[in-house]
Amino acid sequence: MSRSDVKEGHEPNEIGAALIAAWYKVLPSAVKVTSITRANPAIVTVEFAVVSENDVVGLFDIKGMDQLSEAEYRAKSVSGKTFRLYNLDGTSVDSSSFDRLTSAMLYVSVDTQPRLAAMENELRYVLSQIVEKPNIQIYFDKSDTINIAVPEVPSGVGCRQQLLKYLQNYHLFGQGRHYDEELGTAILFGCGK
Repeated sequence: MSRSDVKEGHEPNEIGAALIAAWYKVLPSAVKVTSITRANPAIVTVEFAVVSENDVVGLFDIKGMDQLSEAEYRAKSVSGKTFRLYNLDGTSVDSSSFDRLTSAMLYVSVDTQPRLAAMENELRYVLSQIVEKPNIQIYFDKSDTINIAVPEVPSGVGCRQQLLKYLQNYHLFGQGRHYDEELGTAILFGCGK
C-alpha cells in the first residue's frame, strides 16, 4: 500500500532527479590545471584564480603525470592562479621525478554541511510539487509519512564534473535499475501511481 500518490503528470523517478539536482548545487565546479611543475614542492597553475591559502583541493582526470594521485591536497603560498601543492599531512608533494603533465582538473573542496539545510528545503519544495498531499519528514521513519533517505554525495565525487561522470558510468552499467545502492536508498519508498 502506497503512502502517497504521485501527482498527475509526474513520475516517481523525478525524486531521484531532484536528489541529483541537489547534489549538483552543493558541489563546486572544477577548473582546468594548466601546469604542474616538476619540483619540490610541485607548483600548480590553474585556468582561473579560484584557490585561497590553505584550501583543500582535489585533482582528478590526471593525464601524463601518472605518479600524482587523484586525491585531495592542501594549497599553500597561493598567488593568483598559482600555488604550491602539499599533502594533507603537511608534507610537500615532490614531483621532481614525475612525468610531464598533459592535463588535469582541479576543484576546491567545500564543507557541504552548511548547505544541507538549503538542500533539505529545496527537496521539500520539489516533493510537494510531485506528490499528492505530501506529509514529508526527512530522516524520520513513520509509517504514515513519506520517508526519504538522502544519501551522502557518492564516494570519490568532489565536484560537479565528477558527479556527472559518476552518473554516466552507473547509467551505462545500471540499465533497468537505480544507479547504485546509494542512489537506490534515496528513492521514495511506498509511492504509488
